[in-house]
Amino acid sequence: MLLNMTNNMMNSRERQQQSNMFVVIQQIAVVFMLLSVQGTNAFTQNIAFSRISSTKATLNSAGMNQIRHGNHNRRERCIINLIAAGPTPPSEMSNFERRMRSLVDTQQKKKISRSAAKSNRPQNLQVVTTLGEYDKALKSANGRIVVVRFHAKWCKACQAVTSSYYRLANGYEDAIFIDVPVTEKNANLHQGLAVPSLPFGHIYHPTGGLVEEMKMSKKFFPKFSRYVTSYIQGECDLKDELSFNSINKEQE
Repeated sequence: MLLNMTNNMMNSRERQQQSNMFVVIQQIAVVFMLLSVQGTNAFTQNIAFSRISSTKATLNSAGMNQIRHGNHNRRERCIINLIAAGPTPPSEMSNFERRMRSLVDTQQKKKISRSAAKSNRPQNLQVVTTLGEYDKALKSANGRIVVVRFHAKWCKACQAVTSSYYRLANGYEDAIFIDVPVTEKNANLHQGLAVPSLPFGHIYHPTGGLVEEMKMSKKFFPKFSRYVTSYIQGECDLKDELSFNSINKEQE
């Protein structure tokens, strides 16, 4: 009878140890799932570290020393060594993890730059998408110079001059600047205004109406900026005046 009781106690202890090992394996699976799927998330890493701590506590309560030195299979020994080593430090990340983290950082920087661009939009800049809005913006100028940029979101040349165009608008707060983005619904607007390419600019004078039509890509933007400055400050470029006089002489 004593022998049977001893055997029962040993079997009960083995079942308890197996149950503890099953719990440990489940916790390890959760830890590696968190670290592999969302390794760049600091909050998720904190959860994983807390899981590891609870796993170590479970092993200690089950008799970790006995498990290490006991007669168990290689799989259990690997699990114990894995828990003791902890997660892979950031300096030992694989190339794939580095690329994924770099990709996430790049996307976050792009979002920040887009939000910053929206927040830095000049106060004297209007965005119009229809012919009615365009006419209304021109009529509401009240004797001020109006500068118009025709552009598109998919146009890289347009994106390249956006910051320069914003700086130009911030430099002349008394003028009105208008952005006309190209969409499927307002294609007739650009065709009606004879916009040949993007980005393209118009300059309207209070007494002369449409006085300038020119390209405003990065190559031509300095010239466009000089024209805007000359009209706003009421100055005429000497080169333009000489060319105008030469044209009149040829016509005579």
